[in-house]
Amino acid sequence: MAVHSQSGFQGYHMTRVLKEDGKLSMLKGLIDIEGSCDLAQVGLTAADFDNIPTLTVKGDYRPATDPSLPCYNAIHARRLAGFGTAAATYIALDDPSYGGKFNGVDPHDDGWHEQSPGHGRHSGLDR
Repeated sequence: MAVHSQSGFQGYHMTRVLKEDGKLSMLKGLIDIEGSCDLAQVGLTAADFDNIPTLTVKGDYRPATDPSLPCYNAIHARRLAGFGTAAATYIALDDPSYGGKFNGVDPHDDGWHEQSPGHGRHSGLDR
């Protein structure tokens, strides 16, 4: 399952519902892109993710204190303590190691730089 931004909490609530219904094993992974998370608020614990791979992505327009980081930290701490086998991965796209490659777009390019015959306008993402 993948969530983005404000839908972050809904993904964690869905995880709780699967757990309550005894179907948590149906969740094969959780991708949280720029979402928010508070495990206690949604009725979960880090242990609930012992067998569920998670990928947490912080984009370039997030506040310095990433609201998805507490969930990742709790899940990752269990891995460091030897609990759980599923991967817990965190990617911060604004990390200096990326050299600014993901830090927004050129403010002079509106992303709609040319017309494609028969296809209308398209994003500049294919450059």
